[in-house]
Amino acid sequence: MAGESTLRRYIAGKLKKFGQVSQIESGATSAGIPDTLIFDQWTNRDIWVELKHVSPKKKFELRITQVAWIRRRIRNGGHVFLLLKLEGGTTTYCLIKVDSETKLNKLNESQNEQRRMGKDNPRRRTN
Repeated sequence: MAGESTLRRYIAGKLKKFGQVSQIESGATSAGIPDTLIFDQWTNRDIWVELKHVSPKKKFELRITQVAWIRRRIRNGGHVFLLLKLEGGTTTYCLIKVDSETKLNKLNESQNEQRRMGKDNPRRRTN
């Protein structure tokens, strides 16, 4: 969790220029709700962002409740993004806009397969 906590603080600082940023981490909230809510002051939209810290020791995974929540939000016209912090030899950020065509279960499998093969960082060189 330390990786996601650091990521959460870093992102909150960077996104404040877009509008109100709320960090949501509570057992009292709905199961599966993303970590961050941004109210975009220019479009008057709520944008939900699920943060994930991925490293050789910590695989990418969305819980079933997260997948269900994201699918419901998209179906109802919401805006959801996944922000991945990929750590290997260097750190890379990957922002994914989730829409009705995004295969969240396949994304789980794909990210984990890349990690197993040592391809968690696109800049990483292999011999």
